[in-house]
Amino acid sequence: MGKTSKKSGTKRGRRTITIDTDLEKKLRDIQGQMILASNKNWSLSAILNVVVLAGIIGSSSLGKDEWKVIKSFLKGDKPNLRQFAPSEYVQNLK
Repeated sequence: MGKTSKKSGTKRGRRTITIDTDLEKKLRDIQGQMILASNKNWSLSAILNVVVLAGIIGSSSLGKDEWKVIKSFLKGDKPNLRQFAPSEYVQNLK
C-alpha cells in the first residue's frame, strides 16, 4: 500500500486582497511587535488571520464607540487607529 499523508489544520489557499494603507501600517506594527516579543517570524497573513479571528470573536463585546469607528470606515472615512495600541495584541497573545 502507498503512503498517505493526512493534512491537519485548516484549508489554506492563496488569496489576493486589498488592505487600506492605514490598516496595513497597523498590521505591520503588530507584526513587528509580535516578532520582537516571540523572537519568531510572523507572516503578515498570520497576523491578519489573528486580527480577523479576534474581531469575529470579540465583536459581541464591542461598544457603541468601536462600532462607530467601523461604520465610519465603511462610509469611506479614515479610521483613527492611534487609540488602538498594537502592544495590547502582543501582550494578550503571550
